[in-house]
Amino acid sequence: MAFVRVLLLAIVMLVRLLPFILIALLVIWLWRRSVRKGKDPDFEGPVINVDYKVVDDEEESARDKTDGT
Repeated sequence: MAFVRVLLLAIVMLVRLLPFILIALLVIWLWRRSVRKGKDPDFEGPVINVDYKVVDDEEESARDKTDGT
């Protein structure tokens, strides 16, 4: 009889705590999902790589004078 009483007590306690456990799991799941979204962006278009040429100040000023700008 004591075993049945302990079993019933455990079941009742789990039922009373179940809403809090579900809310905690939902919050953790939503938080992890939002963090994961920030790390893996989805690119829908093409990704273009551009190589830039480093220009010295002297070359740049000389080119500006010849272009007329």
